[in-house]
Amino acid sequence: GLCKVRDTAASFRAFSLGEAGAVEQIDPALNEALNQWLKEPNEDSVSTLESTPKIAKALIKEKARALEIQAESLRNWSLDLHRQHVIQETKHLLKNKKDHEIDLFHAGLLIALLNDPDLNVEAYRKELDSMAEEIRSSLKENANATEKLASLSDYLFQQLGFHGSRSDYYARDNSYLNVVLEDREGIPITLSVLYMELAQRLEVTGLHGIPLPGHFVLQHRSEEGKNQLIDVFDGGKLLTTEDAETLVLATTGREFNEADLDPAGKRSILTRMLRNLIGIDLDSEDPTQAIPELDLLLAIDPEDASSHLSRALLLYQSNAGQRAIADIEWLLEKQPPGIHLDRLHELRDRILR
Repeated sequence: GLCKVRDTAASFRAFSLGEAGAVEQIDPALNEALNQWLKEPNEDSVSTLESTPKIAKALIKEKARALEIQAESLRNWSLDLHRQHVIQETKHLLKNKKDHEIDLFHAGLLIALLNDPDLNVEAYRKELDSMAEEIRSSLKENANATEKLASLSDYLFQQLGFHGSRSDYYARDNSYLNVVLEDREGIPITLSVLYMELAQRLEVTGLHGIPLPGHFVLQHRSEEGKNQLIDVFDGGKLLTTEDAETLVLATTGREFNEADLDPAGKRSILTRMLRNLIGIDLDSEDPTQAIPELDLLLAIDPEDASSHLSRALLLYQSNAGQRAIADIEWLLEKQPPGIHLDRLHELRDRILR
């Protein structure tokens, strides 16, 4: 059949274009009646609005749109204030703390709190304490570290069914410790944090995170000096050094070296968790979503040059160029290797122009 595609009009809906700003030309008395009705409805305001229903309807729609814009602005402002509070709380939690003194689980929950103002951090901390007590109640008297870890692995992976997320590995939820606790599913680093924090509550010492390229594992150094690698993503599987070499080769395509087994500090673990989320955001339709995570990462590690650069570029992209100036100036002063200083000068001049 044939159809007409040019010079068509939506006549079936009596569609037409009105003059711009038509609502603004409405009788001020009608506008006043609507404002009065919004504050405190009374018979006079209702009667005025009902006297010209078509015009009142247009005015109400316009007012609703304005209120929606205002509400969205307030919600965004509230979220910004919330994020600032989370950043300050994280700084306070880490301030003047030696690595072993950092409450890694609490700090990890603050990462999730950044985008979830309703998250109850204390409730999840109590949940973890409760889990540790359940494991402790199953231990024999004077259990050693190896026996405690065996009970911990059995409890998490056999009894509760915690497991590595394979079908949806790059889901944001896998980087949020509260969701990992609820869903009993996560990625290597979040499952490792959960395992480490439970072990600490069981008074197990010598357990460290090992940031193998592409696959985070744990290493336990016994009192006798023996090292044992643990892959919590694979149900607490015990690994040999040869297994670690195979993992590195499979995930990165490069050869293993001894430095790959260097332990990660707790601050490093937190920044790695944040980089996972930043990577997800940068691959999304709106990369500027990564800005709050970069704010938090730089609160933990203010000397991270790549994060200063990423934040500057994203701020410029999101029309917040003036805020990007601070990161650009920092980079120009520090002159970290691998940064194109000429391009930074150009970007700064473009913003200040």
